[in-house]
Amino acid sequence: MEERAPGGMDRRGFLKRAGIAAAGLGLLACAPAAAPTATPTKAPAPTSAATAAPAAKPAAAPTPSDADALAKLYEAAKKEGEVMVYSMGTEQEWKQFADDFGKQFPGVKTSGYVGTSEQVQDKLLTEARARRQVGDVVFKAPIDYVYSFTKEGLLDAYISTQARQFDPGHYDPNGLWYTNMWNPFAPEYNTQAIPKEQAPKSYADLLKPEFKGKLGLEATPVFWFTGMLSIMGKEKGLEYMKKLAEQKPRLISGHTSLHKMVISGEVSVAVYMFGLRVVGDKDKGAPIEWVYPTEKTPALPNFAGVMKNAPHPNAARLMLEYTLSEAGAKVMANQLWIPTRRGVELGNLAPLAKMNVLIPGDPMFGKEVEANLKVFQDIFGRP
Repeated sequence: MEERAPGGMDRRGFLKRAGIAAAGLGLLACAPAAAPTATPTKAPAPTSAATAAPAAKPAAAPTPSDADALAKLYEAAKKEGEVMVYSMGTEQEWKQFADDFGKQFPGVKTSGYVGTSEQVQDKLLTEARARRQVGDVVFKAPIDYVYSFTKEGLLDAYISTQARQFDPGHYDPNGLWYTNMWNPFAPEYNTQAIPKEQAPKSYADLLKPEFKGKLGLEATPVFWFTGMLSIMGKEKGLEYMKKLAEQKPRLISGHTSLHKMVISGEVSVAVYMFGLRVVGDKDKGAPIEWVYPTEKTPALPNFAGVMKNAPHPNAARLMLEYTLSEAGAKVMANQLWIPTRRGVELGNLAPLAKMNVLIPGDPMFGKEVEANLKVFQDIFGRP
């Protein structure tokens, strides 16, 4: 007789539903001991779009032992009863993840704190230093935060069964973090203010005289700034940034605010914007277009990880398994994030996934980002 998984499904159906694929790890067994976290773990070199695109390789075939492992973890998580997730993004985006998780794993209550990356980082650091741990999982955090989180010892080592569904540059070998989504930065412009034939085709074009006074730039774009210096080389990169500053870009606090100003025409061209914002609102009829830059462009990978001393450790691991699963990846794609998991259909994200990008895969990138805030402000000033 076929064994039954939680919820009455047979093992095959349970495995298919969860999208679990792994090499037969026993999830309920003790997770590997956390690696020392005084300094960030060295990860493989940054990856390119060719290796990061989910369709680059097919997903690995699931095994029956994966379903057994997930079922045991699920039972342990149900005994804990709940999981607290700290997530960047919007309340609506978090609700989509929470609702889908709840459908797949009823009996584990989900709660979420949703805010900007800075708000989530500050909350996690404050709680950890006060030894008042509330969060179980961090989700959608920018990769540069791995540097500060591991330095503070906030992340717990957990080897997910999902790891083999990702290229090595997208997870820590010790299981401290997994970059499960990314999005490229690309210039965007208002099509009513800038005709297509006059639109920039590269970052170099933004230095043309006709764009002086027409550019907008997020006020603290240190991740993009650091990525551009990595691509161009520090000397040439700083030279470019000084010339860009001479174009008198308007500094706008917040990517959402800048994006809305491009849509309204108040700003003609954004030096860069998250590709997901441009694709999403363009599909809704907004008068905007994104530039497929001829140069390589930075991309932002976001990571997920289990918190050290999580109040609900098994539920935390179950949530991490879900975020790395095929089901979680499909929700990300619906929210216009490009999943790093292999074999996920991208739909209208496919053009973005083909961009020539630098996807940082080394936590030490975060150290560079920290150091570059003052460098950026010395060149561009403050809003």
